[in-house]
Amino acid sequence: MALDINLRGLRDLQARLGALQRRIKDIGTANREISARLFAFVIKNIDREGELTEDGWPPLQPKTVREKKRIGKEKIMVRSGRLRNSFTPFHTRNTAGVRSGVDYAAFHDAGAPSRNLPQRKLLPTPEQAGDIAEEVYNRYLARQLLDLRFNFTGTQGGTKRKPGGSLKRVPK
Repeated sequence: MALDINLRGLRDLQARLGALQRRIKDIGTANREISARLFAFVIKNIDREGELTEDGWPPLQPKTVREKKRIGKEKIMVRSGRLRNSFTPFHTRNTAGVRSGVDYAAFHDAGAPSRNLPQRKLLPTPEQAGDIAEEVYNRYLARQLLDLRFNFTGTQGGTKRKPGGSLKRVPK
């Protein structure tokens, strides 16, 4: 005795899987969301004075505290707002990120001991960025799969289709 499996709507399923494959290849939408989330991380990290980074930011030197008080500024890393406002998100079909157009951003992010400038991480760690990307990609793929709607019921060409298919025993 053999089993014969007959699936109705196999062509429809193949077409849907092909469409899913094309949609998943175009992850530009997900990359746009990742870049926006990375941008939000940097802005929030600056606003919260390094709270989002592993070790936080070192406190200001007393001399710097006095200078900031004199000019009416309190927050670390904010004097004119130029650094904070310089960050922009970017994405392509294959990449996502955030960048700054001011040259001193890299010095602050990495630190410059020769200039007596402590490290104050602005960007997320690779692990934090990876977590953001993983969450966004997982949600993106889940939406794509939901759109596929693997149920074999519904209408096709105006005709009601029966669910599933059939499984019957076929004599040898």
